[in-house]
Amino acid sequence: MSEGPGGQAGDPGLRVVVRRSGGFAGIVRTWSLAEADLPPEEAARLRELAAASQAYLGQGLQLPPGVPDGFQVEIALERAGQTWTLLTPEQAAPDPVRALLDLVRGLGTGDTGRGLG
Repeated sequence: MSEGPGGQAGDPGLRVVVRRSGGFAGIVRTWSLAEADLPPEEAARLRELAAASQAYLGQGLQLPPGVPDGFQVEIALERAGQTWTLLTPEQAAPDPVRALLDLVRGLGTGDTGRGLG
């Protein structure tokens, strides 16, 4: 993984997919956001947050105590045929990861969610 999800100018672009599951009702929601679909300022912000979130890849972030029905978030950073994945409890997401989640959920396309039961 040479470049990482932050990438360099001239590459094919970054796509971020967020899958959120869990909670009391077992709801699963998915959002996606592609750098190519954004104005330059927002595309730069997406790349910046993806690069900052890369520092947490491979870390086993744990759910804080007292959150039995919390949400689990899987973030896939896709670029140039490579995918980097971060799995974290939503409540334990570090600031750069939380900012990336907020950006993708706010600007991305998503499904309406569905319960597992």
